[in-house]
Amino acid sequence: MSYESNITATDHLFAGEDKTLSYEIFATGSTPDDPLPLMENVAGFALQWTMARGSDTLTKTTAAGSISITGVYNVARALNTQRVVVTILDTDTESFPAGRYRSLSSAWTPAVRPS
Repeated sequence: MSYESNITATDHLFAGEDKTLSYEIFATGSTPDDPLPLMENVAGFALQWTMARGSDTLTKTTAAGSISITGVYNVARALNTQRVVVTILDTDTESFPAGRYRSLSSAWTPAVRPS
């Protein structure tokens, strides 16, 4: 399964800068707009995150150490502090052409679910 989310102006992503992006991961069928959204426990998942704009593509993975899982999982959003954190280095995007990046999209995919 994969999830797509737009990188918007509020993310303040610029080419050639260090950046960390933090994501809450909702359980299948649950959204942030639900009255009581349920969270997915991603501890132990192998994750991949991809950002693309035209022919420029950046991929990060847990295996490469550029994605980490932080915090403590709880099924209730109000108590859940677990986050998927993607680390982007300045050198990852320094070759990206100047332009508006708020239209970029990203997706994370649990490549392997823990057993």
